[in-house]
Amino acid sequence: MGAEGVTNRNFWIVFTACALVVVLALCVCVVRVHEKPWTSQELALSVKLVWDNPGWVLKPEPGLPHKVIPAIAFKVKNTGRRDLHFVKFTGEFCFLSEQGRTGHGLIVALQEGLAPGQVSKPLSLGAGKAGYATDTRQELLRSAGALGEVICTLRAHIGQDAETVLATIPVPQRIVVRKADAGTAEE
Repeated sequence: MGAEGVTNRNFWIVFTACALVVVLALCVCVVRVHEKPWTSQELALSVKLVWDNPGWVLKPEPGLPHKVIPAIAFKVKNTGRRDLHFVKFTGEFCFLSEQGRTGHGLIVALQEGLAPGQVSKPLSLGAGKAGYATDTRQELLRSAGALGEVICTLRAHIGQDAETVLATIPVPQRIVVRKADAGTAEE
């Protein structure tokens, strides 16, 4: 076999290896594209609320440095068979004493995935801009008992169609200060 035969042989080895890599990559893409979409029933069986800590949290805004909003910190457990990725959690905070007044919160979580059996890190969801404000922090803390009754309906969404209600949680009339890193609360 001459030099030309070795070059042809090397060419075909490299060509076959590249073709094999391309075929494997296509197989992976086809499997991902044809992954079964989530249903609402499967999502309801896969996401379980395992801990929650509702309360009113400080949310200063320009011109309103002493403002509180209803919020909830929570953890979920994957009780399903598939990993959970990019789950959207929404909260609708209904102010019972003020008919028709609501606040909404949204968080997209679990980007890194949550394997079956695992529990998430603490997640926090607030009522957006809906809340109460006073002139001073001391006045705000003194009026904590006068905060309105609020119910939070917590939902999980995945994909385009799958949605489930995780819980309906009353928000107690207490102001909590959350530690940003741990998601815990202190009164």
